[in-house]
Amino acid sequence: MEQRQADETPHWQLHGLNTRTVFGLTCGIVSRIPRRVSYGIGHASTGLAYLLMRRSTAALIENLRAVFPGRDERALRALALETYRCYGRDTIDFIRGLSMSRDELAARIEAASGFDELLSGGRGALLVTGHFGNWELGGVVLRTVWNYPLTVIGMPETDPDVNTMRRDLRASLGIDSLEVRQAVDTALRIRRVLAANHGGAILADRPLGRARGEVQVFGRPP
Repeated sequence: MEQRQADETPHWQLHGLNTRTVFGLTCGIVSRIPRRVSYGIGHASTGLAYLLMRRSTAALIENLRAVFPGRDERALRALALETYRCYGRDTIDFIRGLSMSRDELAARIEAASGFDELLSGGRGALLVTGHFGNWELGGVVLRTVWNYPLTVIGMPETDPDVNTMRRDLRASLGIDSLEVRQAVDTALRIRRVLAANHGGAILADRPLGRARGEVQVFGRPP
């Protein structure tokens, strides 16, 4: 759901669902109403977003067309709608997860494996994943259920208010945030995270500016 201004500068995550108003209302409402009601509201509101956010929806359908070349237009539109609804469910699960106890979260997930071994050497670990699935909730689980020290490493959100909200939500659980390209010593800060035997969580699909190489994704430029 990338949008571009007249100068063709990419603005990642700049879309109607990632604004101060929408994110703030979602946080306020979801934390106060029953789970089933929150999913119902999310289902309806993301369906509305699918209809109103025409540019984002068209871009999403074109991406899905490359992934599923055999699907017809109706099937691609159904997948696009389900993508919106997955986004809504993931956001709701993340927000609800913030207020869950350790036992409540542990009862809903499978046991983790490998993290104790990763940190046993005392040199920390970099946890790298694609921007796919409910990665924010993963941080909540790692911190709340197993109490792993964690720092989220990434670019700041396009909307500064959303960025502040996300940082504050992480901080409420003791999860640190390290924003790249904000200081000249970013690499040294990451090194200090690892030296403290903490986990550093990174999304691997961010633009790399000048230090990048062109690749083909599903047979075409991304």
